[in-house]
Amino acid sequence: MPRHIPIMPPLPSEIGDRAFCQRILPLVSRTFAACIRLLPPPLDHQVLIAYLLCRIADTIEDTAELPVADKEMLLALFAHALDDPSTDLHPLTAAFATPRIADELLTREAHATLAEFAALGPAAGAAIRPWVQEMCHGMARFARIHSAAHPERLVSLNSVEELDQYCYFVAGTVGHLLTELFRLHS
Repeated sequence: MPRHIPIMPPLPSEIGDRAFCQRILPLVSRTFAACIRLLPPPLDHQVLIAYLLCRIADTIEDTAELPVADKEMLLALFAHALDDPSTDLHPLTAAFATPRIADELLTREAHATLAEFAALGPAAGAAIRPWVQEMCHGMARFARIHSAAHPERLVSLNSVEELDQYCYFVAGTVGHLLTELFRLHS
């Protein structure tokens, strides 16, 4: 469950993108923050950035107040930004202009995580990019499918097969991403 922002952490403009990413991680996941610290450099930073990218996509999908069309547009924008660092992130920033929880602050400040992603280099980028993009496309697909049936409310998945597909998009892609990063460092 996302935690409310206890005290507003310093923003990237105040401390830099890397420091922001390091400080926001334990606010959006205690478990991953504890585990990532155990990884050797530079794998630790690569996994941290990969996790934050996935967290941003998940926050877009999970924000109940966002209309489905906005979720689809923001997930597509975010997926595109992984290919093109010059992507205008204003729609994403505007959608999370007043963050209530740390996940929303991370999403509003997505430019910091994307800048750190771009700085990882081509090999790490190639290990991360396709899986986060696949996650974004899958999340958008599920949002669209379920909103068409009942646009006024959240709808549960209809079958074990749907659950399997959804789990792949939100977790299986992470497994592929981590496998690729670990392969680079083995």
